[in-house]
This record gives sequence, structure tokens and C-alpha cells, in this order.
Amino acid sequence: MTTGIVTFDASEFKEWFPSLSSATTPFLVACFSRAEGLLCNTLASPVQDVTERKRLLYLATAHIATLENRGAQATGAIASAGKGSVNTAFVALAQPGRSSWWSQTQYGAEYWEATKPYRSMVYVTE
Repeated sequence: MTTGIVTFDASEFKEWFPSLSSATTPFLVACFSRAEGLLCNTLASPVQDVTERKRLLYLATAHIATLENRGAQATGAIASAGKGSVNTAFVALAQPGRSSWWSQTQYGAEYWEATKPYRSMVYVTE
């Protein structure tokens, strides 16, 4: 880990999220890169605690990876699922940055709740 910057560790990530342990490292690295687009991973990040930022970035990475594993046609929250002849219905949801997008997976829902303090308005006085 570079001082103040979270470096993605695929082995560690797979230990944290065993349901994604079969994902390839390049796939997970790409998902982590996308997560960095949603949560700043620089010294200017609103999440100054690097351990907390890692947890949040890993949650966002798991969320993105889970959505990608569903496939391009499966977007939105699962509305219903079958077993015989396999059928699944999805409810269309909002774009990234909205609670409905994050609530599509358990990881996203946890991320959304954990980032609540960072989504509050901050007043700066001079």
C-alpha cells in the first residue's frame, strides 16, 4: 500500500469475498478500477482512514463484480426468480450514485450504508 492510497490485492479480496473467489485477477482489477471512479482513492479522498477506504473500495468492487457476473441482460434488482426452466425477472433501477443502484447486491447495500457519513453536506468556512 502506498502511503494514503489503497492498492488492490486480489488474494486478500478473494479471502474477504469467498463468493467471488473464482473470478480472475484481471477481472477483479478492472472492477476495482471502476470502484475507484466511485470513491476517490487519493490523498484528497473524503475517506481519510485508509483501512476504512480499503473496506469501502473492496465492497464497491464486490458489488460491481457481482453485477457483472449476472450478465449484461440482468440489470436491476431481482424481482422474482424461478428454478424449473430457470427464469429471473429484474426491476430496472437508477444509475450509479443512487441508493437503488447500490441496493442490487448485499455488498452494495453495505457500501451505501457505510458511506452515509461521507454523503452529508460539509460546510467550509474561511
